[in-house]
Amino acid sequence: MWKGKYMTKLYLSRNTRNLRQRRGLTLIELAEKARVSQSYLSKLENGKIKEPGVRAVLKIAEAFDTSIEHLCFGKITPW
Repeated sequence: MWKGKYMTKLYLSRNTRNLRQRRGLTLIELAEKARVSQSYLSKLENGKIKEPGVRAVLKIAEAFDTSIEHLCFGKITPW
C-alpha cells in the first residue's frame, strides 16, 4: 500500500512540473491560477509534501484543465 502512495506522489510531482513547464507557466503563475501558494507548489513539485491535499490537487488539475486521475497517474505527453 505504501508503495502505491509513493508512486502516486512521484507521478503527481513529475506531472505537475512537466505540465507547468510545457504550458510555459512559472510557479507564481500556476499558483495564482490554481489558487494555492507558490511555496506549496514548489514543495509539491520537489516531492516534499508527504500527502498532498485533495482540494489542492483538484485546484491544480482544474488550472491545467485536466482530471486528478490524469495528473496523478497519467503520463503527460507533448501536445
